[in-house]
Amino acid sequence: MAAALDCNGAATIDAALELGVPGGRINTIAARGHRAGAGITEVGGQAADIDDLRALSALIGSGEIVLPIDRVFPLEQVQGAYRHLMAGHLRGKVVLATR
Repeated sequence: MAAALDCNGAATIDAALELGVPGGRINTIAARGHRAGAGITEVGGQAADIDDLRALSALIGSGEIVLPIDRVFPLEQVQGAYRHLMAGHLRGKVVLATR
């Protein structure tokens, strides 16, 4: 059965629905509230509670979930990190480290 993960915005959700993906099989981190009532789920941000974040952290820490890291920047280089992020074509997440 088809599914869609929207990391871009409303157009992704609209395309998935037009292709016949059921709303309950569409998840978004980008277009919260778009097509409300279609059964689309949302993750991240305010949708995640502290228990969800702890569970996810444990899965990443155990290696059960692999979270690719493109580059780690010290917090003092936040502007460089943002420029790197906006340049695109990343192979993982950009991380700001406090130590």
